[in-house]
Amino acid sequence: MTYKVDVQPKLSIFHKSVLNNAMLISLIAIGVALIPTIMGVQTDQMFVGLFNLGSYVAYIVILTYAIKQYRDVELSGSMSFGKGFLYIFYIYIIVGIVQAIFTYIQLKYIDPGMLNEVLNQQLSEFEKSGKSEEEIEIMRSVYESFKSPGVSALTALFGFLIMGAVLGVIFGLIFQREKPYSDNLEN
Repeated sequence: MTYKVDVQPKLSIFHKSVLNNAMLISLIAIGVALIPTIMGVQTDQMFVGLFNLGSYVAYIVILTYAIKQYRDVELSGSMSFGKGFLYIFYIYIIVGIVQAIFTYIQLKYIDPGMLNEVLNQQLSEFEKSGKSEEEIEIMRSVYESFKSPGVSALTALFGFLIMGAVLGVIFGLIFQREKPYSDNLEN
């Protein structure tokens, strides 16, 4: 009795389907960031919240299709948890880099006043909710330390990396499929 060795293609961050899906998700994320700015409703929390929710649904649909295609077509129907995790995480590394660059450009050149508008709205809501002047001042000082485009870009990068790790675990667990033992035996 001999064992068949199944050699699967090596996955890298430059894998074609990783790059394609990362660019698709990046375009959606850029659209989600730009459309409220273009419409002048970036401080409307209800609109932005619903818009973000719609984008998350789109991300899930894209990732579900992508990982199923990767598993079923490129890996011939089987995929370990680790490969599933890495596939999603690699997508989000690229998305994070693209979004960090875009965030910097948006906050530095496209809409430099956006962070101040958001701060003013938050301060107004704090005042309406009855927060003390001291609490409002603490919030303002914390916000001021994160206000630069560079810090916001790094925050976007780390946010997408964390999202990629979490989604990688979830999708890796859901879509892992080991080859049956009998497929590894040759008579």
